[in-house]
Amino acid sequence: MAHAGAVRSFGPPHRARSAEDDHSQGAVCTASHLRCGGGVHVVTAGEEARDDLTITWREFDQFRTIFYGWTGIRFEDHKRYFVEARLKCRVRETGHGSFRSYFQMLRDDSADAEWQTLANRLTTSETYFFREEYHFRALVRDVLPDVVRRKRAGDPIRVWSIPCATGEEPYSIALYLMEHWPGARTWSIDILASDINTTVLDKARAGVFGRRSVAPVPAHLLKKYFQPQAPEVWQVRDRLRQTVQFSQINIVKACDTGMLSGADIIFCRNMLIYFDDRSRKAALDVLFGALAPGGFLFVGYTEARARLTDAFKARRLPDALVFQKPAVPARA
Repeated sequence: MAHAGAVRSFGPPHRARSAEDDHSQGAVCTASHLRCGGGVHVVTAGEEARDDLTITWREFDQFRTIFYGWTGIRFEDHKRYFVEARLKCRVRETGHGSFRSYFQMLRDDSADAEWQTLANRLTTSETYFFREEYHFRALVRDVLPDVVRRKRAGDPIRVWSIPCATGEEPYSIALYLMEHWPGARTWSIDILASDINTTVLDKARAGVFGRRSVAPVPAHLLKKYFQPQAPEVWQVRDRLRQTVQFSQINIVKACDTGMLSGADIIFCRNMLIYFDDRSRKAALDVLFGALAPGGFLFVGYTEARARLTDAFKARRLPDALVFQKPAVPARA
């Protein structure tokens, strides 16, 4: 952020989108009208009775088990309708005559692109600027002074936002530091923002937001950092957009996270609540490994109230409860 907003990545490079990712945009499935591939298919009572798209409980359980292994997210029984509606959409779009045929294709070793499309469809993102603003106050008042005390001149400060969704969180971090932390004028700050969902990452890179997303942004900052695009639509100005690098990262895939290390601060808010104990522990191990000694982890309110892991030290700051990786003991 210092030096004209230079951003240096400490994570994996940006991946090119696949044709399947492009095809996945804008799909919405609702009750009896399935909007698939931009069209509307009206499901008749007779068609609903046919078994070509029927997903049995056994198939649903097999699907969610594989999806869990791919993403770390497990769908409980009450999520079956949500999952089934989107799967039926995808069966139609891919030209399969039955879910059984589609599911057989999913079990092929070459189906990674299709699983990515499903991850895009089945992971939802709802956020806005300055969400849980007390975290940003804690970042400026307590966390960053602690971080810079361990830094040498010229070292960058590295921040990772996961899952970043459509970008409101990482842009909020950058904006808040530029406005409220004097050190932003002297320290280089690298912000990596990642998500498993490639569709939301494209939206994040574009930096275009509606009224609901920017509602918490004060008018003078909206004018300073956002360019009006249309009624009730704004785009992040280049000076802010260039401070964040976006990259697709699946936290349960070692090939995605193996290169991540040296982060001083990680924002991982409201992701772990969707994981069970096993995948939560695995994700926390990744986050712990990605942090530099003495680094800080921010989690959501509900997550902070639960016991995360003994590996982190809980620190109750004036504005927030945060978690710190123990620093390497000083040598005598």
